[in-house]
Amino acid sequence: MSDYSAFEAAKEITIPVLVVHDNQDYEVPVTAGKNIYKHLKDGELLLTENLGHRKILGDTKVIEKVVNFTVTH
Repeated sequence: MSDYSAFEAAKEITIPVLVVHDNQDYEVPVTAGKNIYKHLKDGELLLTENLGHRKILGDTKVIEKVVNFTVTH
């Protein structure tokens, strides 16, 4: 099962990656996002507050960060 871990896959990614995760995500613990980020060669981590697992997708600041990350990388 460890062969399918996201952090294992992250080790092989060579392009810039933005990991966005909420500290209060109760569906996927924030440690998962931090672990993925830790294993990326060229990664950036954006931690949010009180957005949970779903509200994060519609947050204006998150959307702006994703768009700017995409444009600058």
